[in-house]
Amino acid sequence: MSERRENALKLLGVAEGFSAPEIEMNYQKKRQELREKQQSAPTPALAGKFTGLLAKLDSAYAILSDASVGSEQVALNNATSHITSPLSQTKLDDLPGMAPADINRLSFDVGHVLAQRYTIKELIGQGGMGAVYRAHDKNRDEDIAIKILLPSLTNNERALSRFLDEARISSKLSHANIVNVYDVQSDGDLYFLTMELLEGQDLRQVMENQKLVGRPMAIEDIKGYLSQICEGLAAAHEHTVHRDIKPENIWLCDDGRIKLMDFGIAQLQSTSRRTQTGAAMGTAYYMAPEQLKGLKDIDGRADQYAVGVLAYELLTGEVPAGAIEPVEALRKDIPKGMAAAIMRALSPRPESRFESIPLFAEAVQKAKGKTRYKAANTSSVPISTGPNKWVVVAVVVLSLAGLGAIAGTGIWKDWMPASKEEIVQQKAAIAQLQGEISVLKQRLETSRRSLDSDLRDAQRNNSESLAALEQWQGLTEQAIFNSNRIAQLEGGLAVGQTLLREGSYADAHTALQEVRDGYQSLYDNFTAAGNLFEEEQAAKREEQRWNERAQDYGFSNSVTGENAISAKQAATMHASMGEFTEAQAALQQSTKLWQTAIAEKNDDVSRIDRERQAAKEAERQRAAARAEAKAAAERRAAAELAAKRKAAEEAKLARERQAAAERAEAEKRMAKPIVKIAPLYPRRAQSRGVEGYCEVEMTVGINGIPSNITPVDCSPSGYFEKSAVAAAAKFKYVPGFDKQGKPITQSGIRHRFDFTLAK
Repeated sequence: MSERRENALKLLGVAEGFSAPEIEMNYQKKRQELREKQQSAPTPALAGKFTGLLAKLDSAYAILSDASVGSEQVALNNATSHITSPLSQTKLDDLPGMAPADINRLSFDVGHVLAQRYTIKELIGQGGMGAVYRAHDKNRDEDIAIKILLPSLTNNERALSRFLDEARISSKLSHANIVNVYDVQSDGDLYFLTMELLEGQDLRQVMENQKLVGRPMAIEDIKGYLSQICEGLAAAHEHTVHRDIKPENIWLCDDGRIKLMDFGIAQLQSTSRRTQTGAAMGTAYYMAPEQLKGLKDIDGRADQYAVGVLAYELLTGEVPAGAIEPVEALRKDIPKGMAAAIMRALSPRPESRFESIPLFAEAVQKAKGKTRYKAANTSSVPISTGPNKWVVVAVVVLSLAGLGAIAGTGIWKDWMPASKEEIVQQKAAIAQLQGEISVLKQRLETSRRSLDSDLRDAQRNNSESLAALEQWQGLTEQAIFNSNRIAQLEGGLAVGQTLLREGSYADAHTALQEVRDGYQSLYDNFTAAGNLFEEEQAAKREEQRWNERAQDYGFSNSVTGENAISAKQAATMHASMGEFTEAQAALQQSTKLWQTAIAEKNDDVSRIDRERQAAKEAERQRAAARAEAKAAAERRAAAELAAKRKAAEEAKLARERQAAAERAEAEKRMAKPIVKIAPLYPRRAQSRGVEGYCEVEMTVGINGIPSNITPVDCSPSGYFEKSAVAAAAKFKYVPGFDKQGKPITQSGIRHRFDFTLAK
């Protein structure tokens, strides 16, 4: 194996022995990846790097296809010899790959029968949307193509409904330039389309082969392709919008017919894989701006934009991106009318494009070439033998008849030169636009410098506005100054100035007006970005007010509240896309919706407040009643306690009185001398002139006889003790009695004896 071939195999990621279709598949996959990186490269240097890698890849493929030697025709034949396989209806280079589980689900052996009707013959191709097989239809008795959709694309009800609707629409699109879809079928949980089996190659391969031979595609061939594409789209637009026009979805049959494919597939893709941020559907290189923004109201002018991109690429070999250079600047032999039609189709705004695809096709086909032919020399006009020869003939006839005769009628009026007065007016309007553009550019740059200065001051002073200024700068630097928006506008400005120099004042005015509007939009966007922080805080405060009220009053979120949340999510989406004006409007809407949601509940709040106040008053009254009842109970308890205490006191007093009475009674019954005798006074006391007393304690038996007589209290002491004991022993006392009247022995009986001096 030669070193060149070995290097080529490594570059394409294949090995010796790989079949031509396998080499082709790897080549196309790697080339698509490099093209995507080239188109999205942030710097020209990086884009140039990917351009170099593309060239190396093409060279490697040419080596493996034996296209590096021999004539151009040999290279072309070798490059296209293996592309006679049947139709792979969808090219899936721009879609995610299938999961292993899905691949297993869509893997069928040769001879497998689907829906008891379709016998699998071979796999044509597979990718992120499903797999395409060649199969024999026993009912039709012919080979057809079967496209089986991934279960993950039809595993939910909404996606399946969308798929069935689009399949039905596709089956109704009966036109010579649209692939014929027979029906939508199912086998278990697998759904698939049946369609005609085509031989040939897609337009992308035609374009790549054209690059291999190193020659630009002939303008008449391009016109022929565009004519058939537009005819197919014109028929389709009566029912639907394609949304994904690109070379991979345009099939060139062996007989020269163009077939459009994949109607509705992008729509199904959007349903099953589209993100919450509103990601657009289609292939980014060919998508109209309104698709990239994810807008809902997409019409046929989006397909017109894609055809414009396709025409630009067919003519120049480059996909228009960023600051689009006029197509005639890249290829000098393009008729002016054709170039103008293509650039008009590439207008960012749908309303600036042709109203319909037939009008665009007409403008392309009737465009005059660079060569001027005299009316008298009609024999020098090159008459095409192709399907568009009537265009040239019509131009010759019109030139012979004289444009002046019909200059005031129909579309020919637009072809007449403007008057000097009109030119002066156009120049004045253009000068005004140029001044406005200059003012807006200066205003934008001044605002940027002012923001930088304010941010530095806020950082030094640790200002409260620091967070808002940092957010403002971060958003605008990323979405405005570091993006390709200004480069695109500068490109548009260059286009307008070029048109002005060429004397195309009307076109220059249109181009400069778009630039002016673009800079105005950028400035408005810059200003709106500065308001986002406060708008976010305002929306957050109103949402917090709602949440607090909802929590306090037990409200569930209302439709208005859900709309407020959706508006906030839309604001986040717009901000992520650099659309700060729309983000500000969405945040303001969110704030108003939260306020409306709060206001909608005012009546309920008033009612609940009244109910709560009534309940509070009732509770206060119940509490007062409970307090009064408690106080009454306490008063009753106090009264009862006082009564009990009084009763206890009275009982005590009664007991004490009873005891006193009993003591009094006992005292009455205390032992008294039965016979009163005068004590004998001690002589000593008498001799000394002392008088006093002596109290003794004793036990009186049931017979009244005392015992255990003991002096206990005598005064003065030492004089009367013996006399008192002797005196007490001489008496007989009255005994005590129990309650039954029986005599009892009593101890502790006291008796006092008084001693006085004898007189």
